[in-house]
Amino acid sequence: GRFLQGLEGPPNPAELLHRPQDITAVLDELQRLTSTRSDLQQLNLQSVGVLGQSLGGYTVLAAAGAELDRENLQQECEVTLAERPSVNLSQLIQCQILELPETMSLAVQDERVTAAVALNPVTSSLFGEDGLSQMQQPVMIVGGTDDYFAPIVPEQIIPFTWFEHLESYLVIVEGGTHFSFLGSADQGPLPVPESFIGPDPALSRPQIRGLSLAFFNRYLQGQRDQNIYLSQTYMDSWEQDPFRFNIIQNFFDEP
Repeated sequence: GRFLQGLEGPPNPAELLHRPQDITAVLDELQRLTSTRSDLQQLNLQSVGVLGQSLGGYTVLAAAGAELDRENLQQECEVTLAERPSVNLSQLIQCQILELPETMSLAVQDERVTAAVALNPVTSSLFGEDGLSQMQQPVMIVGGTDDYFAPIVPEQIIPFTWFEHLESYLVIVEGGTHFSFLGSADQGPLPVPESFIGPDPALSRPQIRGLSLAFFNRYLQGQRDQNIYLSQTYMDSWEQDPFRFNIIQNFFDEP
């Protein structure tokens, strides 16, 4: 939050590795606890869904199998940006990972993560086409048309075209900003100007909850009847003011 307000620099680059590793640490601890906690034994820790926003969106994609691509980062951050300055503010964070030693492993996938929902994720340089095309798990990308921190075209729409598996969805939220899925306009950890927040984020919460529940029921529980809720017909049945939701699914020929 302080970075977005211009009060601090970008986060420590090591945090970009620690975030998905934290998911692994939590799953490891839950696995340990199941041996003594009967109330946790019903959890299926071999098929886990994760949801995150912004850097959390990057985090869940990395945990689900998107591969960090140092070569692409060097191209985007050291060559492309030097020749063509970018208005994509998220690049300031993405390029930080180049500060990590080249000998440090960037492998952070946890195979127990089998479905991911990424809201306003930053992706373009961290993963690039090669890194995102490696994903094999179902994924839903959500982006807002008025997001000026992680712009929807370079960070969500174009990266969505790089997925090479059947089970991927892109949700475009007209009127959505980088803060539309975080909380109501008068609370939360990010005290930013209302003009950056946009319409009251509370008004998007039912739709995001419904989409996420349908997606996880479909791909974690195998409930194929949930497909009806992952369709534009269902999106069109919602109240369209102040946000309009549009959903696209990748279609590829079966291998």
